[in-house]
Amino acid sequence: MYVSLFTALSFYVCYSATLFKDKRRLCVIPLLLIVSFAFRGPIGLVLPAAVVGGYLLFNKHYKEFLLMGFASVLMMLVGLALLFAAAKYQGGEKFFKQVFN
Repeated sequence: MYVSLFTALSFYVCYSATLFKDKRRLCVIPLLLIVSFAFRGPIGLVLPAAVVGGYLLFNKHYKEFLLMGFASVLMMLVGLALLFAAAKYQGGEKFFKQVFN
């Protein structure tokens, strides 16, 4: 449910940035992706990032597409590192392996 909310919000931010020709609005998207990751994990980041990437690519905003793609991959790596570190800290090696699998 929350992933759908953040996916719709991410799309709205992209659409409104295009509609009002204000690229500063796109600065909100990384925050939405981080919060979505916090709620649902990796799938919470992948779905909104895919919608944003598809929208930017469809509208031929290649520079923003590449920048958003790079930022999404970076956020995914940092988020997974923090998730695995928290799993190892909370439950030890056995719990870390369960989270990893």
